Amino acid sequence: MAKPVFRGSRKNRHLGFKMDKMVKRGRLSIHLQKASQLSKEWGEGQLGKSEIASMSFKKIFLNLYLKALDWIVEVYNFFHRLKGRAKVRACSDFPLFRDIEVRASMPSDISEHLKRIFIECEAKKPKLIVELGTRGGESAFVFERIAALTKGVLVSVDLNDCSAACRYIKWKFVQSDDIEFAMIFREYCQKEGIQPDIDVLFVDTSHEYSHTKDEIRYWFPFLSPFALVIFHDTNMKIFYRRCDGSLGRGWSNRRGVIRAIEEYLECKFDEDNDFIASQSPWIIKHWANSSGLTILERRPDIYLSSP
Repeated sequence: MAKPVFRGSRKNRHLGFKMDKMVKRGRLSIHLQKASQLSKEWGEGQLGKSEIASMSFKKIFLNLYLKALDWIVEVYNFFHRLKGRAKVRACSDFPLFRDIEVRASMPSDISEHLKRIFIECEAKKPKLIVELGTRGGESAFVFERIAALTKGVLVSVDLNDCSAACRYIKWKFVQSDDIEFAMIFREYCQKEGIQPDIDVLFVDTSHEYSHTKDEIRYWFPFLSPFALVIFHDTNMKIFYRRCDGSLGRGWSNRRGVIRAIEEYLECKFDEDNDFIASQSPWIIKHWANSSGLTILERRPDIYLSSP
């Protein structure tokens, strides 16, 4: 039986998709991540002269390559701003949503998705939200407000210390690998007095194919019958475009996240375009801008009636 394929119009390809073809595949994305970290450490003065001298030519080249990409983005966005665009102002009379509107007005790789995440999640009235990947607290900023509305619990997991990312009284931060934490999640919930039924699961970690597959394998058994799963970076390219026309620099994960979702659902998707699809027992919603956001919403009528 042929697997369903969901495809959209190919007229509005992202600039990043075209630029991606100019870059060699293989292990380049891994080198880019390493080079990005080296670039950060170099810029912060964390690397000594001996360490800099020991860097291979390839790493130095990739460091310069990343700086060149940043320059391209800055120049493009400079001329884009000269064209002028309407400023987005917070207009909601709902204080919590107004906070998110203000936060979303500050460009980042996920800023355009913040309001969407709030609306989709708030409708679920979640009692337990699990956030895999916290970083600077962009997504946690939204989830703590949703949890406050529903008096729910928010659990965030990250490899780095993000203990200052949130101030919500029922927020719990765990510094750990998310797969390792999943293996003890039931015991953790029992210790904390939490029912281990996840209503909202947010995934924004390594963006690698194998890791995403493991996250689906180990975390999906904890999903509630009404669960919502949110994957960020499902349309990663060297450049990503925002809805206002500006660009940001990303990296190519070789369709890592969306490919893992495709295998789980046994479908093929065209992540370069927005789409809505259905694959029992899920409704799949996808937005291609800002590195992509894909939401899987479990349909309880189908899930509960399945054998």
